[in-house]
Amino acid sequence: MSSFQWFCLSLRIIGVWTLVSGLEMLGSAYNVAHGHSGSGYDAWAFVNQTVFHVVIAALLIGLAPALARMVYRQPERKPAAETEENGL
Repeated sequence: MSSFQWFCLSLRIIGVWTLVSGLEMLGSAYNVAHGHSGSGYDAWAFVNQTVFHVVIAALLIGLAPALARMVYRQPERKPAAETEENGL
């Protein structure tokens, strides 16, 4: 695998990690909404965080190659005719 493909894979892994983190917050929202937390947290704050985590995760998973091209520039490839002439 090339370094560009590893970078795309890394973005997708971070996206999956963000998705799992968001789903954990959804569980926290459920616990707070049902009174299982003794503190004054608001369940909608956890739901809000879950939505943002899921959106960011979807962007990272779905658009990983496009994001990687924006950040990680690949060197331009020379046409085959030029490389044959130069003996490369």
